[in-house]
Amino acid sequence: MHRTILQGARRRQWLIAAVTLQCFLFAGTTARAELPLARLATVFPPGAQRGTEVEITLTGTDLDGADRLWFSHPGISAVPFAPTAGGAAAGLKFTVAVDPSVPPGMYDVRAVGLFGVTNPRTFEVGDGASSAAKAGNSSIEAAADLPLGASMYAAAEANVDHFYHVSVKGQRRLCVQVATTALDSRMEPITTVSDGSGHELGHGHRAGEAIWIDSSEDGICFIRIHDVLYRGGAEYFCRVRVSGDDARAGAEAGALRWPFPPAAAFLDSLPLPIKACDPAGSQGPQPAVTNRRIELPCEMSGQFRGPRQRDEYTFDVPAGQAYWIEIVSQRLGQDTSPFLLVQRIDRDEKGAEKFVDVQELYAPGPPAIIPEFPLGMRDPSYRLEAKQAGTYRLLVRDLFARDRGDNPAVYHLSIRHESPDFELVAIPPSPLPEPADSKDVPTWTTLLRRGGTAPIKVIVVRRDGFTGPITLQVDGLPPEVTAGPAMIPEGSSTATIVLQAGDDARNWVGPITITGTGQTPSGELSRVAGSGVVSFSTYKAETKAMTLLRSRLSDQFVIGVSGVELSPIEITPARETFEAPAGGKVALSFNVKSHADFVSPMILNLAGHPLAVKQLPVDPKADKAGVELDLSQTKLPPGRYTLHFLGQAKLKYPDSPELRAARIVEMSAQNHDRELSEKVLSEARTVGEAIKRKTAELAMSRVRALITSVADWLAAQRSTAAAAARATELAAHAPAKEPTISIYTGAFELNVVPAVGK
Repeated sequence: MHRTILQGARRRQWLIAAVTLQCFLFAGTTARAELPLARLATVFPPGAQRGTEVEITLTGTDLDGADRLWFSHPGISAVPFAPTAGGAAAGLKFTVAVDPSVPPGMYDVRAVGLFGVTNPRTFEVGDGASSAAKAGNSSIEAAADLPLGASMYAAAEANVDHFYHVSVKGQRRLCVQVATTALDSRMEPITTVSDGSGHELGHGHRAGEAIWIDSSEDGICFIRIHDVLYRGGAEYFCRVRVSGDDARAGAEAGALRWPFPPAAAFLDSLPLPIKACDPAGSQGPQPAVTNRRIELPCEMSGQFRGPRQRDEYTFDVPAGQAYWIEIVSQRLGQDTSPFLLVQRIDRDEKGAEKFVDVQELYAPGPPAIIPEFPLGMRDPSYRLEAKQAGTYRLLVRDLFARDRGDNPAVYHLSIRHESPDFELVAIPPSPLPEPADSKDVPTWTTLLRRGGTAPIKVIVVRRDGFTGPITLQVDGLPPEVTAGPAMIPEGSSTATIVLQAGDDARNWVGPITITGTGQTPSGELSRVAGSGVVSFSTYKAETKAMTLLRSRLSDQFVIGVSGVELSPIEITPARETFEAPAGGKVALSFNVKSHADFVSPMILNLAGHPLAVKQLPVDPKADKAGVELDLSQTKLPPGRYTLHFLGQAKLKYPDSPELRAARIVEMSAQNHDRELSEKVLSEARTVGEAIKRKTAELAMSRVRALITSVADWLAAQRSTAAAAARATELAAHAPAKEPTISIYTGAFELNVVPAVGK
């Protein structure tokens, strides 16, 4: 957890330059529904060697006033370059410093500006030298020199091959890797390695694939890389690295990234980290059928190598015992489709062994549809309960049944005692679709405007038969922000936490922690939610088809609060808890406070439980809204439920380069005001301590410092008021857009009590 705060003159220099650039940044903002939200598209180069500095460039949308970076490791910091008008179109530039103590790995970086904190992008820290490739290496003659063990970052060009030259002393074993998707790049690389005469030494068709080669006798080889569709641009970049066979295994610091699918986020840990394994050190040809006798419970590893391979495991199960059998392979990023066959070993009338099929296990059925974090997988699991003691055989195969040669696919098999449990992941949900039938899943983040709300979707994966409700709690919020009650209902897969900012909320950025608590037969369980994000997506509006979607874990769940902009509308429940008897009726009432001119009707839908169906009409010009919920129609049984209403409406939103520039000035003034107010409080505490100690001389000196601080603070308040007045004046005359925005009411609890018998 870390944020870099600019100091003194550097910050003032940045502010002046940033204000002059708003017209450029505003012009680059893409048109879309919803209010402006800072989003980060690329960071380049996306890595550095620890103990060094590197200049990086950011691109994205609504990055107005972005003057600091937030890294997920405190040892990584950044200072911005004061931009020039000529460089605005190329993005924002920062100098990043990586402390030598930072472990090699992949971390998150976010930008912070007027419209909150962006989604994360990956920043890689390594041991070896790091550099960005110079343009023009589009032929063997112009190949970029790549030292052994160094990392070189390059952006792809459309319809162009890029070449790299590697030279080592004599012939030796080398590993070539081209990373893209793990760095949040859209590029799908095709890699070919050849010697100086053009003879192919190896090739790869997947990002991050380890290509092991024996270099030519003179130690020279060339690497050719291009995107599979010869695409190019800022979002299509790669990292090229060549290591010797004596290189140590890479570190795994940072969150889970590709090639692991989103479903891997719910594993307790990664039992088999995917490493670049040299096939020259493999065990050679393997038998088509292997058989092992095992004792339960147990965990073991295996490899899928050939099309006829079948691994057999034999074990005894005592009477009345229940075990869960689970295989993990595709979730480890392997291109596999595991198949399990559970058989009971019996004896026929002649005493010979016979195998009775108990269950065939294929890929599990489709999970709950969660567009932002798709949980589909091909790894099956099964609950085996033995009513009588017996001996069982488990057959393991890969349905893709291919000869994998020197690149076997790994799997991890677990047979464990039944232990009901659950794991959680929280994500910023996509805005409500507009138009309603859109299936777009944009990269999104969490921003609260003053008085506004912001949703967080929490996903649960239940294990070993756990079905109970899970109560959610949020920690780490600033004082002006609260989290409404939230619970994942029994048997459900998701719930929404609604954050509510007060009218007095101030600019704030920071990580929060979401915890879920559930009751199991063995006692209460608490689990901290991981943080999920959409890395990137490609959507075709004409066909309403998602052609590409990448989701992953991030290191932290970071939210932003804007103390500059008011939320267009505030709809808060009149009470925290409403109560009604089962089958009865309950009046739900809300307070309404509008700060915008809405140009479409506002009809919100009840959410939080699949049985809760009702609509809430809201008049933005009124200060109250309400609806009667008939529990005889919703069929909600007795219990406690956490609910909210959500919907869409179109409004007029004033926006212009001048208005954004004024709000940046106001934001900076507010931040300066806050820093000085904290300084005044600190000085006041120091004076109080000096008086208690009866040290008159110290007290007098600190009083003088306190008076100076108070004077500075009062001056800052006047500056803040002037900046706010200027922004208000510009907003009144700025041209207005008419976006359709998502609207969430504050969350409330509904307590349904048993009906009283007549």
